[in-house]
Amino acid sequence: MEVKLAITFILLILLGPAHGWYYNCFVESNVLMQDGCSMLDFVVTPRTVVDNIFFPPTDINFFRSNFSSFSPALGRRFGEETEKINLYNCVLPSLAVPLTVKQLGVFFASSLQTVLVNYRLGNALEYLSIVGTGVRDIRFVEALTKLKFLRIQKNRLSFVNFERFRNLTDLETIDLSENQLIHLDVGQALIKLPKLIELRLDKNYLVQFEVGMWSFPNLLFLKIHYNMIKSLNVEQLIDSLPNLSQISLASNPWNCGRLNTMVSYLLENNIDYQEEADKLSCRFNLMETISFTTQDNVTHAERILGHMNETASIYYLDAKSAMLEEVRERNDVLIGVINHTSSGLNELEARVNKLRILVQKLKFKNKIPF
Repeated sequence: MEVKLAITFILLILLGPAHGWYYNCFVESNVLMQDGCSMLDFVVTPRTVVDNIFFPPTDINFFRSNFSSFSPALGRRFGEETEKINLYNCVLPSLAVPLTVKQLGVFFASSLQTVLVNYRLGNALEYLSIVGTGVRDIRFVEALTKLKFLRIQKNRLSFVNFERFRNLTDLETIDLSENQLIHLDVGQALIKLPKLIELRLDKNYLVQFEVGMWSFPNLLFLKIHYNMIKSLNVEQLIDSLPNLSQISLASNPWNCGRLNTMVSYLLENNIDYQEEADKLSCRFNLMETISFTTQDNVTHAERILGHMNETASIYYLDAKSAMLEEVRERNDVLIGVINHTSSGLNELEARVNKLRILVQKLKFKNKIPF
């Protein structure tokens, strides 16, 4: 191994002035990537002459590297055979997607703000993961027409326009989980993604979820747990996603009056709802929380309907008991008032009788002659 490094070092010195710097690495085994190489603490600054940098024609991992600039010129220095690039915990203010790379991953680069793509030339990218960065907009994806897998997770997205995906008809997975989404623009015209299998929108701040402008005929998995959704148009959902198999609903403030109908409709269409992390729950008239837990020996329909009926019965019994108790208390107060009034009337009647006697005595006295 030492001999190999020494020979490479000598060749780099001899060939460097003529052919630039050829960055290679020697990793016998790589748990992250087979037939690839890893570069630790690699540094590229704006002053670096990228024309003198040539990366090895293989799959590459960068760890803790400092890219003050990842320009299109630098992206072109990768060999045409390079298909996969991953960057972990790197300093990366901007990223230009190389045209020939098929798989690109950027993980926990909080400095990343801008992603650049070439709109005029074709992009070969099929798998894109951008996780834990400062990215706020994903309009760049509309130029990546060969994408099959898109993961924009743990970033700072607050708004997404699904029109960006209109021409990405090879997409199989869209993962926009753990962002700051408060609104989805589903588009003004029908959007067809015939190959989409999984859509993840969980752990955001969505208050509405409408799918009327979507046609995802092969979507199997939909995750919308941990949002702020109160109601779901399940009829519209079935029309737009006819082959939906699983949906995650937990940790949303569902309206209980709607939840019964919603879950029943899902069960009628053989759609399994997942209870992830927290229990599926709702607010009953903003007063009581209804929770559902899994019981293997009871069907979903029996469990949901039985629990809701039981809880509703208890709620109304409690309400009636409270009303009866209140009537009883008011009745006791009224009886006390009546008794007090009756006592007063008795006393008044006694006084009136005394007054009558006194009047009779006065009349009798006045009839006695002088």
